[in-house]
Amino acid sequence: MLDTILRIIALTRKELLAVLKDRRARMSLLIPPIVQGLIFGYAASYDLNHVPYAVLDQDRSAASRELLAGLDDAGWHREGVSPSRGPLTVESYARTMAAHDTEHLQQIHDVRLALGLPPKRCEARLPLAVPALIAALGTTAARVAEVAQGLAPEQLRQRPKEGEWCMKEVMSHLRDLERDLFLPRLRRILEEEWPQFESFDPEAWARSRDHREGSFERDLEEFTAARARTLAFLEALPDGAVARLGLSGYFGPVTLAQFATHVVDHDLEHLAQLRDCRAVLERRP
Repeated sequence: MLDTILRIIALTRKELLAVLKDRRARMSLLIPPIVQGLIFGYAASYDLNHVPYAVLDQDRSAASRELLAGLDDAGWHREGVSPSRGPLTVESYARTMAAHDTEHLQQIHDVRLALGLPPKRCEARLPLAVPALIAALGTTAARVAEVAQGLAPEQLRQRPKEGEWCMKEVMSHLRDLERDLFLPRLRRILEEEWPQFESFDPEAWARSRDHREGSFERDLEEFTAARARTLAFLEALPDGAVARLGLSGYFGPVTLAQFATHVVDHDLEHLAQLRDCRAVLERRP
């Protein structure tokens, strides 16, 4: 052990003498510590005020969405640096996250489509172009009427089983959301900067009113009128409007086109529900 230590000391002494004999080596040995001392002693600071930052929302909880929702316009335009993408703002990074989610959720949509299943969630789809949106949304009222054709009012109020909606409740739900939620939110995305939307609980909304009461035909007429206003809104959109953003309490950042596509998928989901409900009614004596 002692021999090893003595050999290390001898080797260190030899290398040090070699460095001190060479003028360039002496400079490289002495100048860097002096420069570092000046920089870290006087120039560099550990004060973290006014440091640009970006947010990676891996939590995706209500608390994290509340944090993002609290960012003002200046906050959304603060910059950070990504190792793979370079400089980017909070807004551009949020767009990247939304696009990444949409890309993989599209795979879910494609699998369900291949299996003949209706869309499970509206975010599982790439946004449709305006002409495709108008074409899809314009057929829903007629398709609802076709599913309900020939059924008596009493049948329309019969639930398939306890805890599930009857056809009358589904119709009222479609009308309420079209009139009171979908179109108002589409307008806000167009007219406001980063409008914020609370999460929507359809079950709680349904419990607050008895949708089995009233007329299925009247609900369908009111839905048709509200949908006509939505179609007129989409037809009048200015160039570039489909890329405008809102902040949903459920989806996070969402473009106008993505939100309108949600309406299409919402229609498909409830049209399937209406068909399933009718099938149960037709099996009953």
